Amino acid sequence: MRLSTLSYNFRQGIVNIWKNKMFSLASMATMTACIFLLGVF
Repeated sequence: MRLSTLSYNFRQGIVNIWKNKMFSLASMATMTACIFLLGVF
């Protein structure tokens, strides 16, 4: 993968996280809860 493609994908990811704050927060909370539960067991 070229560096320009990688930087473009990274920038688009940041922009989309910023635009969809609630969905991003919900997905991060879900992943955190799953990792926590996996760690407990």
